[in-house]
Amino acid sequence: MTTFIFANNVNTTLAGNVSTSATSITLSSTANLPASIPAGSVLAITLNDQATRGNYEVIYATAVTGATLSGLLRAQEGTAALAWLTGDFAFSGPTAGQQGSFGQLSENNTWTGTNTFDDGIAVIGSASATTGFVVPNNVPYQLTSTTGPFSYAYCTPANQIVVGTNTFPLLLQSASGGSVFGLGQTQRTVSLNYNTVYTNNTNAPIMTSCATSSTGAGSIGIFVGGVEVTNSTAGGSGVALCVWAVVFPGITYQYVPTGSVSGTATFTEWR
Repeated sequence: MTTFIFANNVNTTLAGNVSTSATSITLSSTANLPASIPAGSVLAITLNDQATRGNYEVIYATAVTGATLSGLLRAQEGTAALAWLTGDFAFSGPTAGQQGSFGQLSENNTWTGTNTFDDGIAVIGSASATTGFVVPNNVPYQLTSTTGPFSYAYCTPANQIVVGTNTFPLLLQSASGGSVFGLGQTQRTVSLNYNTVYTNNTNAPIMTSCATSSTGAGSIGIFVGGVEVTNSTAGGSGVALCVWAVVFPGITYQYVPTGSVSGTATFTEWR
């Protein structure tokens, strides 16, 4: 989508003839022209012949130096590239292309770039974003489903998002195989062995735990990436032992018993 810049009251004439292939024009006045045109943006100028006032061409300028507009995109918005004479009119007025670039209240709109909304945002129907929504501090917004509003979210000054309420939380779901811990994952009992190195081969962090008991003085530890991160110790038999850890993608983990630990254990993972 074309990004426009705007200038009020640009209303002048051409300082010289313009051929059908020219990529720059010089105006008779610099009045109200912008000092520059940002990269990736255009200034729309309409040309109109002085003789009949019946011929028009919309051009997009991508650069300006003084009274000279350059980097011209000719024959825009359904007009044709015409030859123009010194004294023909040049002005910056509303064009259909400019108006069509604005969001329409009754139409589907696609927004690109970074857009900032300083007040509440009401969405009726649906809204989607390929890279997520950025919400300013202290700006509330409500999420709406096909059955009506179901929760709210609030961005706090600490840049933390509060989602839902204690009695009406917002539940998030993600496809299995995603990269966010807890989304699309389930709790499951897995078959693991002591003193065996395993690797988290999923795309997201997993939580793994082991519940067993002592048969005498002993302990069990879990090593993540070769470092013991949790240890459960007993001074005698019949003591419940439990260790757990979060394992990031591609990292190894291993359960290592020491001393008198039952050979029977329950291994549970969120993955």
